[in-house]
Amino acid sequence: MHESAALYQKYDRFSDEELVKILRHHEDYIPEVLQVVRKILQHRPISDQQVNRLLAGLAEEEQKAAHRARISLGLWEKIAFLCVPLIGAIYWTLTITENRELGFFTRARESGIFTVASLVLWAFIWYLLSLYVEYLKTHGIL
Repeated sequence: MHESAALYQKYDRFSDEELVKILRHHEDYIPEVLQVVRKILQHRPISDQQVNRLLAGLAEEEQKAAHRARISLGLWEKIAFLCVPLIGAIYWTLTITENRELGFFTRARESGIFTVASLVLWAFIWYLLSLYVEYLKTHGIL
C-alpha cells in the first residue's frame, strides 16, 4: 500500500494532459500506475468530454510529430550540401539539436549524411586533381 500512496503523490502533481497521455500510452506503464492515474482523474473535476478532447489533441499532435519526422531535405538543400561542404557542416552543426528536439529526425540524419558525403566527394575530386597535375608535370606539359 505504501507504493500505491507514493505513486499517487507522484502522479497527482501531473497535469490533466500528462495523465491522459499516460493513459493513451498505457503499454509503456505498469498496471499499478494506470490504476493510480485513473483514480486521480476520477477525483479531479475533469469531464469525459475534456478527456476525449485531450485524447484527440494528443492524437493530432502525434500525427504532426510523425509527419515532421518524415520531412526530408529539399532538393536545393541537398545540392548545396554536396557542392559546398562548408554549408552542410555549418547547417548540420547549428541545427542538429534543434531538428532532433522538434522531431525533424529525417532532416537531421540527411544533413549529416550529405555533409559527410560532400566531404568524401570533394576529397576524392581533390585527389583526382592532384593525380592529374602530377601526370601533367611528369609529361612536361606543366
